[in-house]
Amino acid sequence: MTAVILEGLSKRFGSTVAVNDLNLTVADGEFFTLLGPSGCGKTTTLRLIAGFETPTAGLIRFGDRVVNELPPQRRNVGMVLQNYAVFPTMTVFENVAYGLEIRGIRGKELSRRVLSVLELVGLSGLENRRPEQLSGGQLQRVALARALVIEPEILLLDEPLSNLDVQLRVSIRKEIRRIQQALRITTVYVTHDQEEALALSDRIAVLNAGRLEQVATPFELYRAPATKFVARFIGRTTVLAGEVCDAGPDDLVAIRVDGGLTLRAARLRPVAPGERVWVSIRPEALNPVADPAAANNVVSGEVRYLEFLGPVVRGELKAEGVAEPLLFELGRPGPDWPALRGRVLHFEVDPALVSYGLERP
Repeated sequence: MTAVILEGLSKRFGSTVAVNDLNLTVADGEFFTLLGPSGCGKTTTLRLIAGFETPTAGLIRFGDRVVNELPPQRRNVGMVLQNYAVFPTMTVFENVAYGLEIRGIRGKELSRRVLSVLELVGLSGLENRRPEQLSGGQLQRVALARALVIEPEILLLDEPLSNLDVQLRVSIRKEIRRIQQALRITTVYVTHDQEEALALSDRIAVLNAGRLEQVATPFELYRAPATKFVARFIGRTTVLAGEVCDAGPDDLVAIRVDGGLTLRAARLRPVAPGERVWVSIRPEALNPVADPAAANNVVSGEVRYLEFLGPVVRGELKAEGVAEPLLFELGRPGPDWPALRGRVLHFEVDPALVSYGLERP
């Protein structure tokens, strides 16, 4: 196993800065995800690690080794691309064996390694099929097997599930995680899909316009976003502006949001009265109450929008003293759920699901 260390890594394409002074450490055996919108620099970062791009500045280390000058074939990495890149004229066996053959491995050792990795990825018995005889999920497994058969130190995956339908994506991502945990191989995974990142990763780096916004575990990223961008990008939320009105010695911070309502949030980071902050309120923070006088941290308002999603109804609440609609979810909806439109509802807001941070100048 090998750690991946990026030190001051930058990449320019002419006047465009794709990666800007990136500092990251991916631990031995970690499943690490680069997450962000299109154009944020995540695929460029992966290509820099693989050796397909040359850094404008900074160092790339695999453990103690600086690999900036090593060509891709000498970095001992396996890479799975978005478009599979499976050779259409070769069988499954031949596709997976290709990387071993160009490394001079032949005969029984080649067969042993190919058949072993095909079993690992669930393709045993399909070694003589050609790509046109395979489903999209099977093609993705071939691409994964081809990356793993060379026994790389590091596995790189660039949006590998983006061409699959939703149900197949969930199935294949479980397989990718199972295989990664079985091999304990250091893995760097690129995606713009936040759910995919939360489900798969040990840690996630959120990138925005080539810069690092936050590195954290999925739980920390969701519950304690460090920036407004992260709060908006990860999951569903309502982001408001406000001012700290009380940051007392207890575990709660009181914030008066623009519009006049005062909410309490669990203390995440130091703030002082009078400081301007952004506030993120997750839909699951809002718990319906029948008697608002008997609850704490209450918001009340008119239901302006509803949508039925099976296990939940999602809606928007035009709350008193809040400038923007608040998102909420109601579980186990009954057949009368449409009648909630236009009604006034009361919710108690869970401070643990309200996050905040200082507004950047």
